[in-house]
Amino acid sequence: MGSISLAEWGESPWANDHLRPFLRWLLTRHHSLGGATEIRLLRSGRDRGVWSGYFGPHDVERIVELLSPVEGTPRRRIPSGDHPRVGEANIYFSLGAVHPVLARQRWGVLPRARTTTRDRDIFATNLFVIDIDPERQPRDSSATDDEKAQAAEVADAVRAWLAERGVEALRADSGNGVHLLVPIRAGIGTDVARVARDAQELLRLLHQRFSTDGAKVDTSTFNPSRILKLYGTLAVKGKHSAERPHRFATIDLSPLTPDVDLFAAVADDLAGARQSPTRRRLAEPKKAPVSRTSPSWSAWREAALAALPLDAIYGDLLTGAASGDGWLQCRDPESPSGDKRPSAGVADGSGEAERGAFHSFRSGQTLSVFDFLVRSGQAAEFKAAVARVAELSGVELPSGVELPPSPAGQDDGPRWVRRALVEYIVNRDTVADLFDALVDAIAPARRFFRSGRDLVFIRRGVGPMVVTSSTLGGLLSALVEIRFSKQTEDGVTFLRYGVLPGELARAFVADPRVWSRLPRLVLYCRSPLFDTRWGFVGRSGYHPESGVFHDGPDVAPTTKGTPLLDQALVDFHWKAEADRVGVIGVLLTALTMPHWGRGHPFLAINGNKPGVGKTTLARAIGVIVEGIEPSTVSYIPDDTEFEKQLATRVEAGDRVIVIDNAKTNRAIESAVLERCITASRLNFRRLGSNSAITRPQNDVLFCLTMNLAQLGPDLRRRALPVNLLLDEDVRRTTYAVPDLVGFVEKHRLEIVAELAGLVTSWLEAGRPQPESPAQHSTSQVWAGTIDAILRHARLEGFLSNFEESAHAFDPRYEMMLDVITENRGQPAAPASGWVGRLEGHLAERFKDRRGNPKSARSKATIVGNLFRDYLDAVFVIDGKGWRLARLRPEGGRRKPAYVVQEVLG
Repeated sequence: MGSISLAEWGESPWANDHLRPFLRWLLTRHHSLGGATEIRLLRSGRDRGVWSGYFGPHDVERIVELLSPVEGTPRRRIPSGDHPRVGEANIYFSLGAVHPVLARQRWGVLPRARTTTRDRDIFATNLFVIDIDPERQPRDSSATDDEKAQAAEVADAVRAWLAERGVEALRADSGNGVHLLVPIRAGIGTDVARVARDAQELLRLLHQRFSTDGAKVDTSTFNPSRILKLYGTLAVKGKHSAERPHRFATIDLSPLTPDVDLFAAVADDLAGARQSPTRRRLAEPKKAPVSRTSPSWSAWREAALAALPLDAIYGDLLTGAASGDGWLQCRDPESPSGDKRPSAGVADGSGEAERGAFHSFRSGQTLSVFDFLVRSGQAAEFKAAVARVAELSGVELPSGVELPPSPAGQDDGPRWVRRALVEYIVNRDTVADLFDALVDAIAPARRFFRSGRDLVFIRRGVGPMVVTSSTLGGLLSALVEIRFSKQTEDGVTFLRYGVLPGELARAFVADPRVWSRLPRLVLYCRSPLFDTRWGFVGRSGYHPESGVFHDGPDVAPTTKGTPLLDQALVDFHWKAEADRVGVIGVLLTALTMPHWGRGHPFLAINGNKPGVGKTTLARAIGVIVEGIEPSTVSYIPDDTEFEKQLATRVEAGDRVIVIDNAKTNRAIESAVLERCITASRLNFRRLGSNSAITRPQNDVLFCLTMNLAQLGPDLRRRALPVNLLLDEDVRRTTYAVPDLVGFVEKHRLEIVAELAGLVTSWLEAGRPQPESPAQHSTSQVWAGTIDAILRHARLEGFLSNFEESAHAFDPRYEMMLDVITENRGQPAAPASGWVGRLEGHLAERFKDRRGNPKSARSKATIVGNLFRDYLDAVFVIDGKGWRLARLRPEGGRRKPAYVVQEVLG
């Protein structure tokens, strides 16, 4: 590609005609499914590595900025903290939508990545890709023009075959071959695996029919976490030469068509292929794996299912008819039309399938009765489903039976809700009647809410999304079946089942009466907490008394001490006990966050050397609070750039943001961080847009880690200090818990229960308050309350290290200590009168950039500004306390005077 400037790249045809349009289309598709898009960079040779980040539809310009080439040699060395750009690495995108919880860890950035997206991380998929690559030697080289032409011939044949079946495919140039992309109906949650199986089968069929000696259909692109070359970027495989050049990947988006049911369109072809001898061999069942469950579990399961009344589980979904040998006819609860011609079955135990198993002929998916109970909302999780079967069958589960692990991803999957039926007689019922019926029907599911001025929908494991007229129909259809009818002379005539038309959807979203009838959502959280009335929200789901939706596992407080928390904190080298107590105070702050929405301190972890455990402590805190390792950002003195990083993490939904290993030669100051700490709601301007990134409540815990760094005066007053001190060699230090973060991940729920128990014990004791509570300038109510909870648990010293730590963070404290010491007994004087006394201390600040003395007025201003920062500070000298006092003279024009006074009492 050669050297290219940023300006050239931003206006290049590759960026304007391919990269930007494709990103807008792709990121919007993934976002509409509730997921994110991974951008991955792979670099070989010198500075080899993997860089990876996650993005949403508002990040198009951010991606272009991150990928913009650096002027100079394309294969430059990659500095620490940077990443390759276009021309320096191969750049890819994720074919599937990534689960938002995973995406939060690296949102809007491209750091080096130890792990990338795996199949289990894909939340949804709505693209099928056919990758046709030419045969070439060596494989790790770019293709020649003749080799690319052979791939194009195969691609043309495949595309024509799809078109004959009513399927339009987008054509893309990968740089060395051809991609055909088919937008398909989305597979979400557990349906992702089904789509992958169908995709694998279709790719094998296409390979058998169309691959040639010169180019082949890649049969490995079916897996959900598949990545593809990002169009508009340069493919840099092998060395660039005239015969095998590096080329830009491009895509033609002009023939965009609605998403198709691809596998239904090719169903006959797939069915015919299955009859071939080759396919029959592929379909032969594999040897059954050895069961790892206990014999007592297997015996109980067999007996319980034999006695289980199936109608108690499947109810009116069963039609009473048979559906082949060993199966009872059943309606599919996911059918959008109510499954009037039942397309599912339940095994009655007389055939090979396990009694109670549910099979959908629509999706091809089979669920055990336990999985069906969870998916249909009749049981919260696998253990509860087991208990439900035991209850209904009358076969008690023996004590001590070891249950098998819950199915992977079960808790994150969508749950069926038995949809209510709403009938709308178009020429009789009013719109208000229809809206009232819809609100009544969706109310029991507790998914639609009013929040602020918006109508929102809660997606389990994802969070609240604002409902618009374009998304309302799909969201309603998950809960409600709408039957449209018409009043005629002969009575009511059925018209169709369907979703709300556009004009009714717009009216529903904007109707104030609809909004007022929905429950109020005050807070969405993934971790337990105490609401504003000190009620504990530890049960998963919506809590109407507090308006909190807890989207996490159930937790109950335990009042039997904090052994696991103590074990997690035992290995840290605390400077004093107050520092350990401070960390517990931080965790209690997160647990009681609804009370501190108007501001709470940030955590400042200060170490005396690298490797003392600052980052490990921050990571452990993040895991306890959120259940995942926290995202990290870097401190940048430029507040504009720093704000972009913080805004990215806030938009991703992070509750713990770690500003890791801050390094600077000057005191750390940041107006944006100061604002975030004390604001009642977080608000940032979105990069490249007039829109804003907001969070209606300030529930973020900011954590700054540093080595002997100094803070500006405003940040010092807003800090909760924690100090780590280790005099020995960090490499020779051993730990009782070698993998602390792994230990915390394993015991996180028990640790949260222990912390909740501290608060519960304090509440049950009548909320006792200490006579002299801890104080903090950010919030005295916060400081006194957290101190009271800690003292009730016999944890003393909360914030007693505040003054000492503030001095350690303050580069001017030692100078002011000398000034106070030297001027005890001196008469009061205005700032101008103190200039002469401070000539030795402020000699450099009293000079301009050229080394010339500043004016007397400027010197007096410097002294006045300095003194204002220390009017509340107490300096201990020879065992006595001294402070700098400001005397207000009579008369409006007279300047205040300053004097050193002894602190009495």
